[in-house]
Amino acid sequence: MKYSKTGQFTANQEKLCKEIAIRISKLRKSGCCVFGKGDELRVYKTKDMEHAQPLHLSTGSDYKHAIKYLHAGRINDSGADDSEYFEQGYITEE
Repeated sequence: MKYSKTGQFTANQEKLCKEIAIRISKLRKSGCCVFGKGDELRVYKTKDMEHAQPLHLSTGSDYKHAIKYLHAGRINDSGADDSEYFEQGYITEE
């Protein structure tokens, strides 16, 4: 596969992506925050998350009261990778 042939999105895909970005921005302005958790997007109230217990300190958490959230759809990966790269050998030509 030529590298120049990868990442060619359709106009509709670009439009849909912009719509998602606009909606996330509106959610944030309304007092919400969006997190990728496992294979889903979750929307929390920002004020609630200001009082969230970090996972590495979870022994002191209030396990009777989980922070409520809205399910905002499924995603492929919520990993913290900054970039994605092709597998070795997939790109055969520049």
